[in-house]
Amino acid sequence: MTEIRYDEFLRNLGPNVHPVGYLYRGGTFSMGATPTAAYEALKVLIDFDLNPIGVASAGMHQCGVCQFDGPFGKSIDIWIPHGSTMFVCPTLVTHYIAAHRFLPPSDFLDAVLACPDMQSMEYKKAFLSAGGSEIRKLISAQM
Repeated sequence: MTEIRYDEFLRNLGPNVHPVGYLYRGGTFSMGATPTAAYEALKVLIDFDLNPIGVASAGMHQCGVCQFDGPFGKSIDIWIPHGSTMFVCPTLVTHYIAAHRFLPPSDFLDAVLACPDMQSMEYKKAFLSAGGSEIRKLISAQM
């Protein structure tokens, strides 16, 4: 059985699923200055800690990019709908931005800034509109 990286698993869920920020040692990633407003908005989404897909987290995870003693914490996917696109990022993405100067794609940053409050009906509608229900079924079927 061939092992695939988690971001590849997510990409295989469909053309509208766009994983962002699943960094690993030896991988390449864009670097630069992330706009403060987008970083702060992303922290709010991550602090809210909503998992609308309804599956268990991937457990505990340590930053694989840090040379020594990377942060260790729960690994939960953050789902950010934007039009027909569903972005998904790990909770460690803010660490990657702050510590490793990871620069997420601009369309992801736009989605973060536009993301409705995750407790709102507007978020739920956006989540469903971006294929959230279908994604949830696909993931559940593979667990």
